[in-house]
Amino acid sequence: ADRLRREPGIHDAVVLERPWGERGVVSAVLAAEPGADPTAAVRAANQDLPDAARVRSWHVWPDPDFPRTRTGKVRRPPIQEWLAGRAPTIDAGDRVDVPGESAAPESPADAFTALARLVGQISGIPSDDLARSTSVDEVLGSLDRVELMTRVESIYGVAPDPVTYAEELTLGTLAEEIFAAARPGLEAGSASERRSDDGVGEEPQAEDAGERPETRPAILPGAGLPGAGDSRPGRRPAAVTEARWRHDPLVRATRRAFRTGFLRPMWRSFFAMDVEGLEHVEALDPPYIVAANHLSELDPGAILFALPERESSRIATTAMWEYFPRARTGSFLYALGVWGLNLVPLVQAGDWRPTLRIAGKVADRGGSLLVFPEGERSMDGRLLPFRHGIGVMARELHLPIVPCGAAGLMAILPKGSHWARGCWLGRAPVAVRFGRPLPAPGPDDDPARVVAEVQRRIEPLVEEAGRAAGRF
Repeated sequence: ADRLRREPGIHDAVVLERPWGERGVVSAVLAAEPGADPTAAVRAANQDLPDAARVRSWHVWPDPDFPRTRTGKVRRPPIQEWLAGRAPTIDAGDRVDVPGESAAPESPADAFTALARLVGQISGIPSDDLARSTSVDEVLGSLDRVELMTRVESIYGVAPDPVTYAEELTLGTLAEEIFAAARPGLEAGSASERRSDDGVGEEPQAEDAGERPETRPAILPGAGLPGAGDSRPGRRPAAVTEARWRHDPLVRATRRAFRTGFLRPMWRSFFAMDVEGLEHVEALDPPYIVAANHLSELDPGAILFALPERESSRIATTAMWEYFPRARTGSFLYALGVWGLNLVPLVQAGDWRPTLRIAGKVADRGGSLLVFPEGERSMDGRLLPFRHGIGVMARELHLPIVPCGAAGLMAILPKGSHWARGCWLGRAPVAVRFGRPLPAPGPDDDPARVVAEVQRRIEPLVEEAGRAAGRF
């Protein structure tokens, strides 16, 4: 889709699996300007794409632009429904020459080499330092998996699977799964080319428009969730609870009353807040992402109550989903988090799509997101390497990012402590600094560059907040 958008006359493009005929055939829906030549655009784009990602058919959307959410993100379900009703004809652009070699790996070893290169780009670890026995959990956090899944699906046309195994998933195992899933579909495609009678060969014969194919091969199991029900091999992890009731008007009203009437005054009674940079936040129209350093379990409170009440009431806090299935009272704690903090679960292993789905619905309703890109709390106050996934989230949801630095809370409740200190006899100093926002990433922006810029902007904010809190 990114490559198609660069062609003259193509306003936007959405690439989907064609909902008829042989499965795995990529079809593009184009929002084209008047007088544009979609056929030439598709042919030109295909020259630069690997075989598995090339467009096998295309259709022109009947309106000047796609239906979109309030955040500017394309609404895909109406496009999928419209595409399913399109009869495949040559006049509609259902045949496009696709020259070039297959991108499928020739062996599990080739698949591992390609996978190690992808993981290295996302994690920053040299691919030569990654072994087949390297655990996926060791090198990729929850949001990093989003980027890996996006790239794997783009290259090989295979989708992630929420099924998990009890044993730890390694890069070697994942490479074998990619090889097994990618080769059959592509080999089937080659066979269909040999059976074609029209001399073009890239397109299989059309079937009924109403007949949908099976889902594409699924490849990425997670790593098992201790305590999440049954963790025996082949069992599924605890499914993410979306908690759709979070958007109920009564829930939203009581959540706001709880934050404003109880949590905010209680917080202010224990902590002396020193806040600067609010003008950067107030200049934005929500939704947006607040990206902050992570020092303590109290960090969400510091960010929420550093903001004016009107802004903080719209913030949804992210948290690791796997904590809740393994906790004895996890269901209650999750429900409490959704009610009080509009909690958005970040999936560490397995199917990551619920995270983006829930976050997208929050953003569509005007809610902003609080994310900690480090993925874990710092032990000494210095920033840990940022995960690339926040760049993917900002790009997919089309949201600007507000950098934020906080200080003071590590001395009150550091990692490993269960009881706050220094705030009972007098208010403890906490400083928060907000920086100049980054604009929403475009569809062609590299998430790694976005994250690098976020980290570059947060570093001086953390230092400034530390000096203000008197802790550095």
